[in-house]
Amino acid sequence: MKRTRQTMPSLKNASAACSLSILVLWSAAALASPDPIEHPERFVRIAAFDWSKAIEDMQANFTLASALPFAVTDVEVVCTHFARSGVEVASARRTIETILPAHGRLEVRDFDMGTIHAQASSSGCRVVSVSPA
Repeated sequence: MKRTRQTMPSLKNASAACSLSILVLWSAAALASPDPIEHPERFVRIAAFDWSKAIEDMQANFTLASALPFAVTDVEVVCTHFARSGVEVASARRTIETILPAHGRLEVRDFDMGTIHAQASSSGCRVVSVSPA
């Protein structure tokens, strides 16, 4: 059986590898930084949210907040529903057809998110798309 000898990499090589890793991470972060023109949905969030079950439908109240320098419309929201065990049981996607002003907030009350799964006990929602107004 041939034995191989393992050596520790030199400090110079380790330093170069570390510098390269930092450069790659910085470059990836720079590329991933959101652009409000290309990805305006990243600048609109749900600041407050609550919901109730009305027979078989989900009625939601949202407070939308925009950090965009321009108004948007057609705010598309996805709500994911979870059972008591934490397992995802369903999701719903709806469009809120209203105008959200630049750097503004908007309350949406009793918005019908459609039929909700019978086992849903909690839900989380997020903005997935918007259109410039």
